[in-house]
Amino acid sequence: MMPRGGVIHSSPALPEESSGLIGSTVSRYRVLERLGGGGAGVVYKARDLTLERFVALKFLSSYRSGTEADKRRFLREARAASGLDHPSICTVFEIDETDEGRLFIAMAFCEGETLKRKLERGPLPVAEAAGLAAQIAAGLGAAHEKGIVHRDVKPANVIVAPDGRVKIVDFGIAQAGDESRLTRAGTAVGTVGYMSPEQLRGEAIDRRTDVWSLGVVLYEMVTGRAPFPGEDDQERIRAILTAHPEPASSWRPGVPAELGWILERALAKLPADRYQSLAEMREDLLDLAAAGAPSGTSDVLERTQVEIPSRALASRAVGRDTGTGLAGRILGHYRVVERIGGGGMGVVYKAEDLRLARTVALKFLPPELTRDPEAKVRFLQEARAASALDHPNICTIHEVGETDDGRLYLVMPCY
Repeated sequence: MMPRGGVIHSSPALPEESSGLIGSTVSRYRVLERLGGGGAGVVYKARDLTLERFVALKFLSSYRSGTEADKRRFLREARAASGLDHPSICTVFEIDETDEGRLFIAMAFCEGETLKRKLERGPLPVAEAAGLAAQIAAGLGAAHEKGIVHRDVKPANVIVAPDGRVKIVDFGIAQAGDESRLTRAGTAVGTVGYMSPEQLRGEAIDRRTDVWSLGVVLYEMVTGRAPFPGEDDQERIRAILTAHPEPASSWRPGVPAELGWILERALAKLPADRYQSLAEMREDLLDLAAAGAPSGTSDVLERTQVEIPSRALASRAVGRDTGTGLAGRILGHYRVVERIGGGGMGVVYKAEDLRLARTVALKFLPPELTRDPEAKVRFLQEARAASALDHPNICTIHEVGETDDGRLYLVMPCY
């Protein structure tokens, strides 16, 4: 089970945050326990009563729920993460609000512990550290392909599952390339010890800022130390802007020279001197991981396991709406666009998620089976079975819904 604080960095909760929601039912979720929280949000473990799975619910902090600027940031986080479908990024299922108007994001409940908690027990073997960093690089690279820079890559925002797979969480300050900045020009946003020089100076940033932050995380994983230490934030800022880190071999003799080269390039002061993409950095990390991995290592390090093809499936049964009247309808917060396939137990439509501004697939129980109780049970069983699985080769189930005329549908990513 994921420990408390396993989703975002922990901080003391306000009294109403720690007791008001636990035991209550919000939408179709039964809130079970508090997992962690920060300035903008509080995260709870909950049970999805329809799909019978555990989820994480991130609520906008109650004392900030009335601020429109905070609501916009919270919605932006949900949209940034929900548009990413990658095995190394925590899946966002939906965004909703309580009867009192308090926003929350429903996300996958990630088994495991934060990388921060893992590192509290000491530095990692070089091959393991490189393998974890390669997975983080793959997830961040997928975000970059969508024009999203995380801006707060750190061990507290990475969850490591028992099988060694990672999940990147907390896109709360992520910046999309086509969005105006929500902070004043010249204002630094992030966690000081992991911020790049240009980020600290409040300058324009791009994907190379995440390259820097991942370099800091990698350094910590193999040495157990921060590359730019300091007694306070001012000392750490001065070190990031002016100092060069001690070679990893100074703290850990015998580490491969390749590790030093990767760190030197990732932590270059000038963005132009760094890796220009995380795909490039990831290739070097995978080579380093493979060189030090013992025989029989888990397939977590296999290159095909940390990538999802970016192009759509080559063939898809696309057709016009066959008289069911769904195309063009608004169902909840989904606008049905067109029929893209189906047969047997379901008909699939492309739709727009109007809340999260993403394209999804809606799989409907065929109209002729809508009044068949056994067919409905089988349809829900399919949804529950699939939603309990978290694997890059299995399609994610975001949620299950029902039309006004009693027709069930599943919400899934649209590839």
